[in-house]
Amino acid sequence: ACVRDPSNSNRAYFFCGNRYAVINVNPGTTGDTIAWGPKDLVNNWPSLWKAGFSGGVDAVLPNPKNAQEMYFFSGVNYALINIAPGTTDDYIINGPKKIVDEWPSLKKAGFSKIDAVLPNPANSDEAYFFSGSQYALINIKPGTNSDYIVNGPKPILDNWPSLKKAGFGRVDTILPNPASKDEAYFFSGTQYALINIKPG
Repeated sequence: ACVRDPSNSNRAYFFCGNRYAVINVNPGTTGDTIAWGPKDLVNNWPSLWKAGFSGGVDAVLPNPKNAQEMYFFSGVNYALINIAPGTTDDYIINGPKKIVDEWPSLKKAGFSKIDAVLPNPANSDEAYFFSGSQYALINIKPGTNSDYIVNGPKPILDNWPSLKKAGFGRVDTILPNPASKDEAYFFSGTQYALINIKPG
């Protein structure tokens, strides 16, 4: 999983297993550097430890209503967390709870686990959720249980020509390009591709 740092758009948190690192992202170059880490989640993310997510994070979605808050997905559960960037003062706002109990849209889509999430660059109230070989565009309705499916679920390979061309039948994580709101880095296994997103 990965997500951009709300306090510095050229930095991103990358989560892998029970560890994380903060990376200085340098789009268009191989000049990215480690800002700090890798460090273990148990000692550095009290909220994730308390949520039972210290074994790993699958996906992270920023709350469009509050940049300090993020939805963390781990296995069949999620939690809304204030990440308090650069500190260990992060805390749980809501959760952990089962995804299918709290996200009617994801239950309807049949997504009990989430592999990756991409905020819709054309509409901050929407996000693309990827689960296995499927994806769905969801209106997330923060702070409510009124989220709903805008489009999908559909097979990734049938509806994302760029990902089909890249051979990405599944997506592990996505990082929006800080240099261009219409682009994102998609990661699948040991490969990545920079994709120009065409919402709708």
